[in-house]
Amino acid sequence: MTYNSWTKRITKKQWRNNLDILKLALFLIRSVLLSGERKIRQRNREDKVAQVSVKIIKTEDCIHSYAKTL
Repeated sequence: MTYNSWTKRITKKQWRNNLDILKLALFLIRSVLLSGERKIRQRNREDKVAQVSVKIIKTEDCIHSYAKTL
């Protein structure tokens, strides 16, 4: 084994480690972005549910006020 082949092996190993670190970083960034997107979607869903419930309450109020007039 010569000195050059030993250093090449070390650099290949370091290169693999760097790739693993890069893959981990990209995975973490992706997971953070996806969780943020999920939170936005959930917030939108909650807003829609709130809007529907407000409409239902308004219709119930209209029905009650109409029933009182009868």
